[in-house]
Amino acid sequence: VDSFLNALDEASTHDDEGLSSDEEDDETTTPPFAILTGEDGSEKVKGIGPTAISALLSFSKEEALMKAARDLASVLTVHDDESRKVLDSTSNRSKDTNQKPSQFEGMTIVFTGTLPDMSRTIAQKKVKELGSKATPNTVSKATTLVVEGDKGGKKAKKARELGIRVIDSTEFMNMIDGDDDNTVD
Repeated sequence: VDSFLNALDEASTHDDEGLSSDEEDDETTTPPFAILTGEDGSEKVKGIGPTAISALLSFSKEEALMKAARDLASVLTVHDDESRKVLDSTSNRSKDTNQKPSQFEGMTIVFTGTLPDMSRTIAQKKVKELGSKATPNTVSKATTLVVEGDKGGKKAKKARELGIRVIDSTEFMNMIDGDDDNTVD
């Protein structure tokens, strides 16, 4: 965030022609936001073109917007990609560092039938938030757990044939609510 705000500050001192590489007064001057456009020799950021750069330059010249950006940056915590990976894997765990990992951590979970308490999409999102690595629509040897709702049918049958654990929607709801100490084997 600091480097972005610094780039905005630097851009505010350039005129609108700062985008051109034909600066006569100093051939070593790097245009504002050159790191985004690849003009500094780095890889260009996809989706950043002249329109976005022009908008950033206009933004940098508005003191009220710059003040708002600085104020916002002072109260936000922005994480880099590496810390984001750590946060993603722990985002829905309690702040208590003694809490054990989610019982869904790293699992491949398939839902079948109608879940009475939530949609399948919500259920899939919930287990992903709790550490599941995938929620495909088909049962395979890679499947770790099948959650069977009303009228589960063929997927649950195939899972049982493959020796994959099948639970009903009530047990699933208890597990995500943390109402029991089930561990998925």
